[in-house]
Amino acid sequence: MAKKEMEFLGGRMKQLREKNGVKSLESMRELLTASGNDEYRVDNKSTLSRAESGSAGEKTIIKWARAYCDVFGYSGKQTEQFLRGDKIAVPDTSALIKNSQLVDELGEEYNIVVIPDIVIKELDGIKNSNAGALGKKAWKDYSRIWVR
Repeated sequence: MAKKEMEFLGGRMKQLREKNGVKSLESMRELLTASGNDEYRVDNKSTLSRAESGSAGEKTIIKWARAYCDVFGYSGKQTEQFLRGDKIAVPDTSALIKNSQLVDELGEEYNIVVIPDIVIKELDGIKNSNAGALGKKAWKDYSRIWVR
């Protein structure tokens, strides 16, 4: 797992903790310790801080991410989805028209780039009805999407 992915997973852990109303790392440490699972025993909150920042080792981050999911009642499937951390981008027509490199740029940052059918239809309509610069941009975006 790359450093960027570990930081991303750590950030997701923090979001999960805060979403469930646990504001401090000390409270999370207490919650994990109180779970009754000896594997979740945390002697000090700096362990969790390093995991949430992504600066701990990969196995450590994954261990604590699983622990967070367990304590907050995630199913096995939900935990696996959480650990994968799929990042999905869904650009709209105007964003694609403004930046013809957007699909490539999003592909570098996100695991999945989804172009909705309506966006493809709108680009097709723009390219067919505009002979000027806008039509050329729409054609370029439309063809870039279909090349993939």
